Amino acid sequence: MKKVTKIMILGAMTLALGACGNKANDAATKAKSELTTLNKQVIGLYSTKNLEFPAKGLSGKKTDKAEKQYAKTYKLRGDLTKVQKKKLTANGKQIEAAKKILMVQTDLKKALDKDDVLVDADFDNSNLNTDFNTVKKVKPKYAASIADKVELIELEIKAIGLTKSATDGENKQEAVDQAKAAINAIKNEKFKATYLAKLHPVEVAIKQAADAVAEASKKNDAATTNSVNRQTGSTSESTGYTTASGQQTAGDRYNTNSGSTTNNAYSPSSGTGNSSETVIKQPTTGTNSSGGTTTPAKKPVTNITPIGVGGTFNTMAEAMASLKKAINDSDTDHIGHAYTVLYSDNSIKYSWTWDD
Repeated sequence: MKKVTKIMILGAMTLALGACGNKANDAATKAKSELTTLNKQVIGLYSTKNLEFPAKGLSGKKTDKAEKQYAKTYKLRGDLTKVQKKKLTANGKQIEAAKKILMVQTDLKKALDKDDVLVDADFDNSNLNTDFNTVKKVKPKYAASIADKVELIELEIKAIGLTKSATDGENKQEAVDQAKAAINAIKNEKFKATYLAKLHPVEVAIKQAADAVAEASKKNDAATTNSVNRQTGSTSESTGYTTASGQQTAGDRYNTNSGSTTNNAYSPSSGTGNSSETVIKQPTTGTNSSGGTTTPAKKPVTNITPIGVGGTFNTMAEAMASLKKAINDSDTDHIGHAYTVLYSDNSIKYSWTWDD
């Protein structure tokens, strides 16, 4: 009886061990099967065997399905071999990479229209740049293939920002120049045409403002420049000498070159051809209108009474400066001109006088 009992116990133990072995085999088989399914789904996310480029039909539905399969297989990781566990980990990374690629693709489609122009001028590319930087690390070849689009968005955002500053600000030429440079740096003719057109009204406004300033400055300068340019050929009866252009200039009491005897040492003469000059010569011996004669000067006189209202100056610039100051200091509107005074000893001085 004892022998029979021992045999029965050993048989039962064998059956129990066999059942445990079968369960372990079944679990390992199931885990392997789930891993195989996961492998196929991950491969379907990519278009190449090295899993570098995404599948043409990559979608959120596919990545979600693969992610769920990964979670299901992960629960069975205790029944996987070391090699199988490494494969499971690699699959998880590939799913995450595919999800980042999909995010970048989605942002690119959302940001750019068919002509690669930003759809939304206020588009925020911060998330796009973050996801793209991740893709560059895990899928560098694919990242290189879309880098130009990511960079284009960055450049367009910058150009749009500068354009807004130029149009919304004080229309300063510097802001316009910066915006134009940023727009022209983009190799996209549709974008250039769109945003250069936005700058055009600003450029017109700046030009009009500049022209208005120039015109105002021109009118202001005209009030202090030689009025002979507008009055050449006119004669004033109250004058005492004649400019080279034939215009009579008021305010001085020098005799004209007629030969009449006066106490004046100098008389003006025309013929220099310069409308802004007055030529003063020493009188020569001759007969005056009364039958008398004039006495020639023995030497050029240098210490003479100041010529013109403004006195005499060494340079035309000094004479003009004096004229402008006199106009600015005057309580009424005046017009005057500066002119050159040539003495017989070939010395030159400059003066100015009123024209009104």
